[in-house]
Amino acid sequence: WETAARRDRCQGQARDELITGRAIVDGSLITLPGGDVRVAVGYEASRDNFQQRYTSGAAIGALRGMPFSAYGRTIHSVFGELN
Repeated sequence: WETAARRDRCQGQARDELITGRAIVDGSLITLPGGDVRVAVGYEASRDNFQQRYTSGAAIGALRGMPFSAYGRTIHSVFGELN
């Protein structure tokens, strides 16, 4: 016979990859009597790739033959600053 604890075991595996890139440009825009007017602009992008596989109630080692489910997101952002 098989115990409830043995029937209800869970197995899982995950992979995560994060890729980011950033570009920033800053400097003096114009000079006024009170000082320089500075400007900064930038862009950033990131990509998050996540994969997982999960099972419950399967024999130990069964997870190896299961495919990964893939999830991902891409984020783009920009900014500007005047000082």
